[in-house]
Order: sequence, then C-alpha cells, then structure tokens
Amino acid sequence: MEQLVLILLFSLLVIVVTLTLISKSSNSSSKSSSTYILPAPLPPAPRQLPIIGHLHHLLSGDPIPHISFRNLSSLHGPVMLLRLGQVNVVVISSREAAEEILRTHDLCFASRPEINRARAMTYGFRDIAMAPYGPSWRLLRKICITELLTAKRVASFASIRNEAVSALVESIAAAAAGRKEAVNLKQKLEETTNDIVTRAAFSRESRKGRKEEFLRLLKDLIWQITGLDLGDLFPWLGFVDTVLGVKGRIEGHLRGLDAILDEIIGEHEARLRLMKSEGIDDGNVDLLDVLLTARDEEQFGQSISIENVKAVALELFFAGIDTTSSTMQWAMSELMRNPKAMEKVQSEIRQVAAMGRKGRIEEEDLNKLSYLKQVIKETLRLHPAVPLLLPRLCRETCQVQGFTVPAGTRVLVNVWAIGRDSRYWDDPEEFLPERFDEKMVDFRGANFEFLPFGAGRRICPGMNFGLANVELTLANLLLCFDWNLPDGMRARDLDMSETNASTSGRKVDLCLLATSYISADEVA
Repeated sequence: MEQLVLILLFSLLVIVVTLTLISKSSNSSSKSSSTYILPAPLPPAPRQLPIIGHLHHLLSGDPIPHISFRNLSSLHGPVMLLRLGQVNVVVISSREAAEEILRTHDLCFASRPEINRARAMTYGFRDIAMAPYGPSWRLLRKICITELLTAKRVASFASIRNEAVSALVESIAAAAAGRKEAVNLKQKLEETTNDIVTRAAFSRESRKGRKEEFLRLLKDLIWQITGLDLGDLFPWLGFVDTVLGVKGRIEGHLRGLDAILDEIIGEHEARLRLMKSEGIDDGNVDLLDVLLTARDEEQFGQSISIENVKAVALELFFAGIDTTSSTMQWAMSELMRNPKAMEKVQSEIRQVAAMGRKGRIEEEDLNKLSYLKQVIKETLRLHPAVPLLLPRLCRETCQVQGFTVPAGTRVLVNVWAIGRDSRYWDDPEEFLPERFDEKMVDFRGANFEFLPFGAGRRICPGMNFGLANVELTLANLLLCFDWNLPDGMRARDLDMSETNASTSGRKVDLCLLATSYISADEVA
C-alpha cells in the first residue's frame, strides 16, 4: 500500500512538472509560439503483474524463448518492452527495427549487460563476446579482425579440417559396414567439431587425456551456466546460486579448466621463447600462439593480459563447438525431410568430386558448390544458432521506430522470428534453398532480414571459421554416403523440436542410416 501511495504521488509530481514545462515553453517567446514536444512513448508491452512483471507471459507461453517472444510480438508489435523481474528488456522482431539497433544506433547498443554466470567463465568479462564496450574490448576486436580469425588464418587450418573430416568419414563407414545400425550424427559431428577447434586453438601436440578432461569440464560448465539465473532478474536473489550450489560447481569447473589452460599456455610460451631465441619460424601457429604473441607485443598502443588470453581461448570453444555442430545437424535434418533438395545437393557435390577425380571434396572445391551454400543459408535462416543473438545494452537513451529505449535497457534481436517473417520471405516456414537464386541476400550483416551472425560492431567474429568447418564437413558427408531414416520412419515423422537453451540445438539426437557411396579407402 505504501508503494502504491508513493507511485501515485510520483505520478502526480510528474504531471505537475510536465504541465509547468509546457506553460513555460508556450510563454518563453513573444515573437513566435512554441509547443513542448512530449517525449516518444515507451514501446508497447503486455499487461504485467507486480514484482514479476511480464514473466508470467513467458512461463505460460511456448517453452522456447524465441518462439514465445515471436508470439507476443505478433500481438504487441516488432518493438516490444518486457519487464522481466527488475530488468527491462526490449525485444526486436522486424528488419526495420533491427537495422536501427544494429546500424543506425549501433554505437548506442554496442555494449553487453553483465550476466552473473558469464562473469566467472569470462574472467570478469575479459573476452570478446560478453565484454562491455570500451578500450579493452576494442583492442581485442582489432586483434581478432587483423590477426586471430582472418580469412588467411582460417585457411591455414585447412589440413586440420581435412584430417578431421577424413576421420569422420572413416568412422561412419566402419560403423555402417555390414550392418544396418543407425549412426548418431549428433555425437559424430560434435566429436569432429571438438577435434577441429581443439587442434586449431591448441595445436595437435595436446595430450589425449588432457584434451578429454578439458572438453568434459567444458561440457559440464556449459550445462551449469544454462538455465534461469534468478539473480539476473532479481539482484536481491543473487544468493540463490550460492545456496543451491550452482556457484560452487561453476567455480570448481573453472578451476579445473584454468589449471589445464595454465599447463597448455606454459608449453606454448616455452616453445615461442625457443623459436624466438633460435630465430626459427616453423609456420605451425595456432590460435593460442596468436593470442600470446599479441599479449607480449603491444598492439595499437595497448596490451592484453593473460586473463584476456584465457577468456578468449575458452570463448573459442564455447562459440565454436556447439553452434557449428548444431547447424550441421539441422542441415541434415532438413535435407532428410526434403528428398528433392537432398538429391540436388548430392548430385552437385558428386559431379564436382568426379571432375577432380579425388574421391573427396577439398577446400578448393567449395566455391564450386553453389547449391550446398544455398542449403547452408536456408538452414541458417530457419535455424540460426543463436536465435536471439547475444543481449545488447542500451548505453544512452535513444529512439527506435518512434519509441523511447531508456539507457540501461537490455535488447534482444529475435533473428529467428525475422528469418521466418512473411513480410520478407515467401513461404517462410518451408525449406527452399532455391529462394537464394533470386533473393540476393547474405548473412554478413548487410541484409537485416537475415542475421544469423548479427551485424555491426558486435557481429560474430568467428563466422568464417565456423562456416569453413560446416561446408567441408557437410560436403563430404553428402558425397560419401546415402542417408536414410531408421526403422521405416517417414520424413514427416522426423522430430524437429528444439532444446530450450541459448543455442538452438535439436532436442532429439539425429540418428540416420548411412550407406557408403565411396569407400573409406578412397576418401582417406
């Protein structure tokens, strides 16, 4: 009751002040009349409840957040304000509004909110993805653009990708030989992606036991940080993670990862010192070498710390493994449900392989596979790996589509909803790779109806690295095997439900029957 009285008194005070300002404005000039322009309204919002705000709409709606947000936005508009506990969130669900956020006001929305569970795993937000906008983040971004994940650097890992994909093909061929046992593609693709990212980041010298322990801890950590953190919505409930033991488990996993990182970094530092003292350059540079060199050599008048190195190293795994394998699983799922698209893409791939007489697709063949690239585009449209992108933080009050977005507001861009919007896409729910024959749009941040990697200053810096892994792996899976659904399952019966997580993964593992088209010996 006291809070209600205070709210009423405050509202009355606002009205009195507003009327006073209008009166002064109308009398301030004797030569011409001036009218006080009221500030733009806040974005529309559903009805809210005390304390919890709009949380009940999410709890009673679809369990998948980006679907629930799309449903609410269809009622309240493409710029919608939600109060989730004590946090204001604006949800963007149109191309026009996304362009204002990610281009027109990109600098205003270039920062990140501080997410409690992300603090520890990023060494206090010293990474690239979750760091607040400022000098440290700008330096890391420059290093990433100019040295860490350049097209040349990504191309230098071609041999790693080729070896990992060959091992994948051999493994599937061995599992499929002589028996009709379904292959768990989720498991196989995750193992392949793990191998590529681990070797590109830490080099092939990492011991198997250490690699397995690192990936186990990482997987457990991802599981711990996924889910609702009440402390993010209600700061006064920040103690809940401690009471439930979540904070302790997260810190325990991070201590294990940190110890392994210290060991690996020590080996890299010793190797770099030896090479420098002897004037040797063997050309075998991994991503950790690049980060350590950037730490030791001042870049752009600044330097990075060992915490920056560790945070970015962990981020390479967080961002590179789950999203890449999920995209490949969705692509294979959609192709299984669309036999004509499967036939067309396999025909293209096999023609290119036959021309080269190599029995496999290599990096230099990928530019000839135009329909495969369309298949990947269409997969990213329907199943963006991060459907809501990473949250942005409004640094100063501004207007978006005629609505006021106050400073401190969190912003989510629902790229999943935009990619399925009939205003921009014909038959938006259908898997039609051919649409990209006529619709000249790309995913690199210039076309705001298609934003699987975001846009602006915060566009995903690992885009080229992830796409290289997806293209080569899919091309060889489709070249080397014919695929069928197990147990007489029909295409329309394939479960396409999603996990309720920050990344859009399949809820049910994708298990398929593989029949060799080219023998493993020809591919190896």
